[in-house]
Amino acid sequence: MLNNSCSAYPAGQHWVLAVDPEVLAVDPEACINEEASAEEEKAPIAIHFVVDNSGSMGSMTREVMYIFADMVDSVATAPCSMTVFAGNAQTLDANITSAKQMRELQLPAQGMTNIPAGVENAIKIITEKETRRLEDGATIPRTHHVLILLSDGHHNTGPAPDKVFPTFKTKIPED
Repeated sequence: MLNNSCSAYPAGQHWVLAVDPEVLAVDPEACINEEASAEEEKAPIAIHFVVDNSGSMGSMTREVMYIFADMVDSVATAPCSMTVFAGNAQTLDANITSAKQMRELQLPAQGMTNIPAGVENAIKIITEKETRRLEDGATIPRTHHVLILLSDGHHNTGPAPDKVFPTFKTKIPED
């Protein structure tokens, strides 16, 4: 959570985190709000990787997967997922618990670039996991699901992202 020393604001398609450099020099943890609840601090973190597997990516898809795999061991505290997309999307694994497991995944043939298909697959995984958690009585804190999308190209097959992406928020269950 941010406090008065930090702010976040949209910049085009990205978000910018602004930090007061004088405050940061004195206190490197100045942006952390000490009032964050214990539940927020203990909530599991699951990372859902959505990676372009189009022809233009070539061997970069495998290289990116190897680089992202380190995050499974260093950041995630809950099972992660790996989805690749080309003309279609394919979830390679929805329960990745180690970098080694992720690096052993086999990539399908490359193709076009259907970005919404990949994101939609990841959202289905998030929805299934959260629905299962709620059905089990929600005895564990809600998982922080982080979706990381990486693509080198321009969407060129399937429904346009600007038409599909706005509908995704309604697909994720709320507590």
